[in-house]
Amino acid sequence: MYRARGSMAAIGHMKGVADLFGIPLSGLPAWLVWRAYYLSQMPTLGRKLRIFVDLAKESVNLPPRTLRLVALFAGAMVGGFTAGRFRSTRICGAQLLKCFGVGLLMGWGSLLIPGGNDGLILVGIPLLWPYAWIAFLTMCVTIGAALLVERSMAGQGVEQAFH
Repeated sequence: MYRARGSMAAIGHMKGVADLFGIPLSGLPAWLVWRAYYLSQMPTLGRKLRIFVDLAKESVNLPPRTLRLVALFAGAMVGGFTAGRFRSTRICGAQLLKCFGVGLLMGWGSLLIPGGNDGLILVGIPLLWPYAWIAFLTMCVTIGAALLVERSMAGQGVEQAFH
């Protein structure tokens, strides 16, 4: 039985409409989703790059925030392609929960640092501010502890639940 995943259409310069999995989108977000899907369906990397360059040329007059969003999508696509992971995969609930949980923890952690991660890396550490070094060392210790926990869980077979 066939089930449509949604529909998309470009309706003008950087404007679109979409209904994906029952979620309606319009304007620039819909257009970006449409372009990302369109690029993903191109058969060769060369063609994808040519289309992306054409898209970038059209986007010269965009606000910096939009250009960063386009660059983020492009970088994710190129990174996925070069890593050999540029394919559609199904994810289970445990994987989704793991990704959202880690993202939530990272977001909360960045709120604890004055100026966020950028302020920590670009200002605090080079200026030898004590809070920056404490925050950096805390992050390193936490990442190390998480890796140790992950290794111990992998030995118990729990890691298979996330893959």
